[in-house]
Amino acid sequence: MVYVLWFIVLMCVVSELNIGELLKPIIGGSVIIAAAFALAVKEILADAVAGLFLLSDHQFNIGDRVETMKYRGEIINVTLRKTRIKTDEGMIVVLPNGKIDSSGWLLFDKDSDRVPD
Repeated sequence: MVYVLWFIVLMCVVSELNIGELLKPIIGGSVIIAAAFALAVKEILADAVAGLFLLSDHQFNIGDRVETMKYRGEIINVTLRKTRIKTDEGMIVVLPNGKIDSSGWLLFDKDSDRVPD
């Protein structure tokens, strides 16, 4: 409610001082910058939110065997944005959490390639 009141007061001041034409390019530029920033951080925010859910829900832990996005191996690190998997071939793959969350994963028993019941 307070913000609405401040907005109305600001609009009255702008109207009385006739500075509306001066503010148009500033507001337009601000909108363009905000849109560019939103596009730039979209993937970062998606990965961070997915990582937050993966970590807080304990979907998988370090040492678990998983298969996701055509990679099968052991999880060696999970951060807010990325998950690192050591594949069965010995490669370390770094995957964005947003992609893991959207593509899904299989969680295997630690000692076998059997999916738990």
